[in-house]
Amino acid sequence: MDEAQVLADRVAVIARGVIVATGTPDSIGGRDTGTARIRFLLPEQADGASDLGLDDAALTVSPVDGRRIVEIDTDSPTPLLHRLTSWAVSHEIELEGLEVARPSLEDVYLTLTAEDNT
Repeated sequence: MDEAQVLADRVAVIARGVIVATGTPDSIGGRDTGTARIRFLLPEQADGASDLGLDDAALTVSPVDGRRIVEIDTDSPTPLLHRLTSWAVSHEIELEGLEVARPSLEDVYLTLTAEDNT
C-alpha cells in the first residue's frame, strides 16, 4: 500500500471481483475527510483529561508503560488542535508525542474489502 500511496495517481479497490471504490490515494474511501485521531501523552501536570479544557471532545485515556495516552477521534481536528495547543502554550507545557493521523490507505482497503461490506 505504501507504493500505491506514493506512486499512483488513481487507485481502485476490488473486493470479490467487483470494484468497490476508486479515487486518488489521498481521497479514496473518504481518507481526506474521514475521522482524524489526535494522540499525545497526558502531561504529568494534568490531573486528568478534564484539565485539558476539551470537555466536549470524545476522548479516551489509556495507561501505557506507566504513562497516560490520550486519544481523540474528531471530524474537525483543526479547531480541536487549536484549543489543545492553546491550553498547552498558556500552561507552558509540551504535548509529548503529539500526532494527528487519518486512516491509512491500508486501513481503508481493509474496511472496503471486509466481508460485511459486500
